Amino acid sequence: MGPDRRCDRDHALPELPQPLLRALGHRDGHRLRRRRHLRPRGALGPRHQVRSTTHPAEGGAGAAGHQRGPGGRCGRGNRVRVARPHDREGAAVTTSTASAVPPAPAAADGIALSVDDLGRHFAGVKAVEGVTLSVASGSRLGIIGPNGAGKTTFFNMLSGELKPTSGRIHLFGRDVTSLASHKRVALGLGRTYQITRVLRGMTVLENLAVATHGLSGSKLDLLRPWRRYSAKVEEAEALGASFGLRHRLNAYAEELSHGEVRQLEVCLALALKPKILLLDEPAAGLSPAERVDIRNLLNGLPKELTLVMIEHDMDVLRGAVDDIAVLHLGELVTRGSVAEIQRNELVRELYLGKRRQIDRTAGADPADSDGKAPHA
Repeated sequence: MGPDRRCDRDHALPELPQPLLRALGHRDGHRLRRRRHLRPRGALGPRHQVRSTTHPAEGGAGAAGHQRGPGGRCGRGNRVRVARPHDREGAAVTTSTASAVPPAPAAADGIALSVDDLGRHFAGVKAVEGVTLSVASGSRLGIIGPNGAGKTTFFNMLSGELKPTSGRIHLFGRDVTSLASHKRVALGLGRTYQITRVLRGMTVLENLAVATHGLSGSKLDLLRPWRRYSAKVEEAEALGASFGLRHRLNAYAEELSHGEVRQLEVCLALALKPKILLLDEPAAGLSPAERVDIRNLLNGLPKELTLVMIEHDMDVLRGAVDDIAVLHLGELVTRGSVAEIQRNELVRELYLGKRRQIDRTAGADPADSDGKAPHA
């Protein structure tokens, strides 16, 4: 490079089109202006200083850009380094924009979950409207209601998959209404779904190992053989064994029965060590024997775990929850103990509908009506 060549960024890219070079220069100029804006006036950190002394022949050159060496060439050792500000004010700006999720605070007044006037509308259809309730830490709440009552929509708002049209959601005393789903998981929220979501091409042990890894592992660790992480494998084995899957750890998920897949889903949710767990109809589609297994699994959950569960089968709810909330047409109708809800005439009317009065008169069995009543 001759001495008459300009000593700027263009010297390194002589063959690039001029519009692209101008764009690069504009980008660098924007970055430099932004750095100058962040840097306090009159304050330069130690990393803003010239790394080497200016050549005597080029003394008096500007503090920004390259310094010419002998013969007009750009010497790497003679460049001025313009770095990000490292003074206190710059550090404060960087800290304030961090996206890390803080640890979950202690529940205010012992309340793990509370919703206030929660609502969700779809093009004018009120799927959920004006729901207000709270769940104490360590308690178990069941949610029932006819099909279309808004139960799953309510869960989707709690987990962050749907934004509410109105109302607020508080998790352990923190307002999480606008918080993303993965950040709610970091605060201690776990969930299962009506439609099973497992990795069917992997074994039960591999499914559990992936789930335990997701709690604290690095993303780069996924590129390494998971069997190298003996601690996580042992944790996955213990989790599967504690919930009745010891003999199925090496079976592929696609080979499991529907009941075993439900058990695996609950184990996957528990692998994230949640403080509150949302279960969406865990006994749906199960045989009577499988319902017994899922009921035993629920009864074996840690006592300190807060549980909110959607379920139609009262046999599953009995012994697994402390009280029940009833939704109808998106609204909270009533809340009480399992025995109170079973005796509640309004709840029976909501499930069986107006046909129940006709059935009484005709002497027909109410179970033959169009409504879907909870199993006694």
